[in-house]
Amino acid sequence: MKSRIVKSAGFFLASCIFASCSARPAPAQDIGNVGLRNSNNIVFSSQAAPAVTPNSGSPTCVASPGNPCAINNLGQNVFYLIYTTAGTGVNNLTGMDIRLEGSNDGVNFFPISDDATDVLGGEVYACGSYAVVRANLVNFTIASGTPTLTAAYSATSASSCPPLGTLNPTQTSRRPIFFNQTANANHSTTTNFIAPYGSTLGYVVLTTNAAGSLPAGSSLTFQINTPGGSFEVPTFSIPSAQQANTTWIPINGIPASTIGITYVSGGASALTFNAYYLFLSPSFPNGLISPGIQPPTTLNSETVSAANTAIGLIVGSGQALAPTQRIHLFSVSARCSAGTSGLTIKDGSLGTTIWTTGPAEVGTTTFRYQWSPGLSTTLGNNLGITLATCGAANTGTLDVQASQF
Repeated sequence: MKSRIVKSAGFFLASCIFASCSARPAPAQDIGNVGLRNSNNIVFSSQAAPAVTPNSGSPTCVASPGNPCAINNLGQNVFYLIYTTAGTGVNNLTGMDIRLEGSNDGVNFFPISDDATDVLGGEVYACGSYAVVRANLVNFTIASGTPTLTAAYSATSASSCPPLGTLNPTQTSRRPIFFNQTANANHSTTTNFIAPYGSTLGYVVLTTNAAGSLPAGSSLTFQINTPGGSFEVPTFSIPSAQQANTTWIPINGIPASTIGITYVSGGASALTFNAYYLFLSPSFPNGLISPGIQPPTTLNSETVSAANTAIGLIVGSGQALAPTQRIHLFSVSARCSAGTSGLTIKDGSLGTTIWTTGPAEVGTTTFRYQWSPGLSTTLGNNLGITLATCGAANTGTLDVQASQF
């Protein structure tokens, strides 16, 4: 059998030599991308208003104001968008947001990168495989001047994606929540977004278009979504502005896959506002405080009453408590110069009574009581302590050991 194969092969070779036999053509095929391809182009040029790039266009497109160019997607898996701003009033941009978006059908797009919100310029990136990639200048709100934005796109297949077991295409520590929302009465708005670290830990930052506070009684409600279900956390009353036109609301860590936030106005206002979520790694300690909010503070005091006069002490009065801070009472001492009295402690100056003595338990010998851990108010509340009158012509003395954190 072997001899026949060799002879047949030899006969075929000889026949081809003498008969000028040519190789049989292979069927036509697309061998795909056999090398690394890079692409880059300017997609926004001196853009002064929100816009999105087209789904397709000429590779030689030259962007101009109001006429962005399509992204040249050649099948790469890593995408970069670098942007810069120029012109007068750049620092007066009251809202800016740019990101990369992907689509599998050219109709339904979703974010595949971080949302860049730095007004002086920056860069975002994304990785994956998408039929269409576009740049979206979601927001570009100009308070004054003539700022513009220019953005350049580039892509490659030479880099690997982030080394994560589960790809979160919007890995970010900053998430825009609301843009140009009215703070006026009867207004409410809701948004949902991914919690990049699986936790709510961080700050919600509200910025208004002019100096001033959002209406009293305005609030944020958080809907926390986890694989095990969804639940609402207590509504946060929005505190007064801490820095000119900026309000910082610290949010302690609760496990979350996604977060829904609803803003509800508390009254009339001509202000508009933007909101951002600045996430922190869960390894960062809880007990966050806002800029301008009092840090953990010792609130120890001694108060002496006038004759036949009660002492009404509000522990934490004059302090700016963050929504995630409370008053902790560790010990209280009281005495009367003569006669008797009693103590009442409330959660908030006019709130619920959470501790009392007997009506005549405080006398001329010092009455002492200590808590370990401290007797605490609910979040955001101060603490009210009342030492009732010791009687006609008698004075009372009240000593308090407390802290705010």
